[in-house]
Amino acid sequence: MDKFKTLFGMEKRDIKRTCVLAPVVTREILKTFELDFLEKGAVFSAGNNKYFTLVNTRIGGGFLGDAALMLAGTACERLILFGSCGAVNKKLRIGEMVAVEKALSQDSFIGMLNKRPVSNMFLADAGFLRRIALFKDKYPFHAVTSLTVGSLELEEQYIEYLENSSIEVVDMETSALYAVAQQTGKKAVSLMFISDILGQAPYYEQLAKREEMSAVYHECAKNFYGIIKDITEE
Repeated sequence: MDKFKTLFGMEKRDIKRTCVLAPVVTREILKTFELDFLEKGAVFSAGNNKYFTLVNTRIGGGFLGDAALMLAGTACERLILFGSCGAVNKKLRIGEMVAVEKALSQDSFIGMLNKRPVSNMFLADAGFLRRIALFKDKYPFHAVTSLTVGSLELEEQYIEYLENSSIEVVDMETSALYAVAQQTGKKAVSLMFISDILGQAPYYEQLAKREEMSAVYHECAKNFYGIIKDITEE
């Protein structure tokens, strides 16, 4: 049995040099990324356009980390996370793009439940981030520090801590991506958009605004795709 094809739905040899890992993929985003469909594997779904391999990983650091780890034995050299995050810094607005420069890790549910100290910092690939920054005037984004969390419910108990720290956003996958990249020698950057604001526009209120948030998501996907095309064609 071919483990990779079983899990990803496509052959290992067909993986491109640039891989985009997305926890959530909609039909509209497939259209934006110029893809008709993704091959469905037992765990992930994947497909190629002209510029990259897109992998729908599911939400959470465990799934995304496994996908990134399994891509280590392919032609993939660059890993890019496209997803959403919550703003801690109230100067950030819903729909704005961020590039995670530093990712702190609190991605264990039990760690959050027991309020273990936040530990471990992982970094984006500096050279890759600088390359993306060349297009910042065309596709604006903020370089931020993120805390990767393991629970949406428990993150609200961390609001006071977060507001008194240098952390600007929270997400559920970036530290896993950067940790895998560090071990496997891949170049990795997390490009995300603000989908909610802690204590002001919480995630559950934003989820209720389905049409509004869908429009925000797809507009960000267009900008993200523009960045990826530009760095690939450069």
